[in-house]
Formats: sequence, structure tokens, C-alpha cells
Amino acid sequence: MRELETYDVTGPFMHPLLDPSSCKANVRVAGLVRRESVRGERLGGCRAGCLSFQWVKTRRTSSSSITSSPVQSTPATTTTMGSFIGHVVPGSFFGLFGAWYVYQVFLKYFMCQRAAVALGEKGRSFYQNTSSFVCSCCPTMPLEGFLKIAASVLGMIGEVVTGFDETNTMHLGNAQHTTMFFFFGLHGAAEVMLHYRLAAPPDLDFLSGALAFGMEALLFFYHLHGRTAMDVQVHMLLFFVVVACAVSVVLEMCYKDNVVPALCRAYFILLQGTWFYQIGFILYPPVGRMWSQEDHRQMMLVTLLFAWHNATVFVAMVLTGTLVYLRVKAMAPSCLYHRLHHHLKAPTQSHLAHLEAEPSKAMLLSEDEEV
Repeated sequence: MRELETYDVTGPFMHPLLDPSSCKANVRVAGLVRRESVRGERLGGCRAGCLSFQWVKTRRTSSSSITSSPVQSTPATTTTMGSFIGHVVPGSFFGLFGAWYVYQVFLKYFMCQRAAVALGEKGRSFYQNTSSFVCSCCPTMPLEGFLKIAASVLGMIGEVVTGFDETNTMHLGNAQHTTMFFFFGLHGAAEVMLHYRLAAPPDLDFLSGALAFGMEALLFFYHLHGRTAMDVQVHMLLFFVVVACAVSVVLEMCYKDNVVPALCRAYFILLQGTWFYQIGFILYPPVGRMWSQEDHRQMMLVTLLFAWHNATVFVAMVLTGTLVYLRVKAMAPSCLYHRLHHHLKAPTQSHLAHLEAEPSKAMLLSEDEEV
């Protein structure tokens, strides 16, 4: 190891480690080369003002030389993958399924509560959590599971079709979205398998749902490299909601006689849908001006919007629960029995099987005469 001596860089000079006949340096910035230890071929550097310079050995020509060139720092490129439609489509899926869950959880819970009262077991609840719900139009068919598979396939096709650039390379963002849809398709397939009593372990529907939300959270957490501050903020808020969905599904599986985890799952899925829409309007507004991605005041506004999304979803669920309660209360007992009977036809509703007994049916139907 040797040490560079101090040279006047206003004119040419020779470096002791190089061949004097072939290497010169002509630095155009007035100043002094700072004293620096060098190892091997490394020549050190100089600093003039705010510019950084390094010595670069050029290709040998008729007059080979070593010239100084500024170290150009390449600005970090901001990832711009995504689109307004790319957020509206999953937002629509989550929003519709979330609204469906809110209605069905309240309906099933209040019907089971009223059935318990009619059977003289007021303190007992026949309610049990289920991953999916039976549609009254086709109770013998796992319509919800098929819809999840269809929605996932459509989402995957859309991401693949729009995900390739001019070099036929698929954007990694679209690949991540495709993976997310794939896991939700597996969740729908698990529900179909359990409905038809195929060889599958119990609670596979809950486990596959928790896996789908867990993978979605993982993908979004590592989806933010090179993004702007606001882009990272809106997606991190979405990440928290997705994690809450996964936790709710696990709690729902562990405490099947408690309606609260089911309502939490419905709440966070619906919130995820509305926030997907909001992200689309923030990052890719179809009308109006773009948001300032680094403005602190606008980032505070994003947090405020997220809080109001939570409030809106909560109020909407309270109003929905109130309307469903009034509807169930106004149901004729025969209608109540037949609605419960639709759930009995589903294999996942075996906990209501005891309502098939003739005494139970008679007690429920006998209230028609009292009304």
C-alpha cells in the first residue's frame, strides 16, 4: 500500500504507480488532490465544491490518459406499475363479497336466535360460523365457491393479458396480482370440495381462506420497493386490513359459536373493497389532478380518508344489521323454518340438523296460528 502525494491539479501530473510514458491526468477543476491511501490500481478521488470525482483509466490510444469524470448518481426510478382498473376490479370483488357476508351473517344469526326462542331455548344459540353461505335460489349448489373460482380466473386472465410490455416481459406487479387471485381460487375450490363431501380435512375452507389472505398480505408487503411515500402509505394501510382479515378467519375457525369473528371478517373484507377503490382514485385518478405523492398534508388527508372509510363501513353494517333484524322479526314462522331448511340442505350446516325433528317443526309452524 502506498500513499498519494499532493499534486497541483492545474496541470498534468504523473502517478507513481503507473507507467509515466502512457498515463497522464489532466484535471480541469482547480484544486488539490486530497491525500489518500490507495490499494492496487485504485487511484483515489478528489472533491471540488459539491461535485464528486473519481479517476477513470481510459482505453489506450495514441495518447492514453487518465481523465477525471464526475460520479453521476442515477436517480431512483419510481415504479409506476398499476392502473385505475387494476384496483377497481379487486375492489369490486372484495366489496361484493364483503356486503354478501355482512347480510348473510346477520340473517343467519338473527334467524337462529329466533328459532331458539320459538323452541323454548332462549339462552341457547344454534348459530355456527361457516366459511361460505347458502343461496336460497340454489341451496344444493355451492354457488359462492363457484363464484370465487370464476372471479379468480377472470382476475388472473385480466392481469396476464394486460401484464406484458413491448418486450413480452410480464410486469412483476401483475405477476403478484395473479398469484393473489390464484390463492383465492384455491379457497373457492376448497369450499366446493367440502360441499360435495370429497376427501378433504375438516375446516379446509377456513384454512384456505386464512392462507389466501396471508399470501395477499405477504405480496403487498413486498410490493412497495421504489414507490413514492404516498404509494407506500396507502398500500401499508391495505396491508393492515388484509392481516386483520386473516386473523378474523382464524378466530372464526376457532370460535365457531361466536358471531363476532364472522362480523369482523365481513367488516374487513368490505373495508378492503372500499379502500381498493380509494387507492385507485388516489394514485390513478380518472378525472382531476394527480395527488402530490410527497406532500405531507396530502398524506395526512390519506390517513383521514382511511379513518372515515372505517367509520362508513361500521355505520353501514349497523344499519344493515338493524334492517335484517326487523326483517327476521317480521318473518312468519313458516317462512323462518323454510329459510333455515335451506341451510339444512348444505353439508356445512349440520349443526342445525336437530331442527329437522318433527316437534321442532311443529313448534315453529304453530306460531303461524298465533300471528
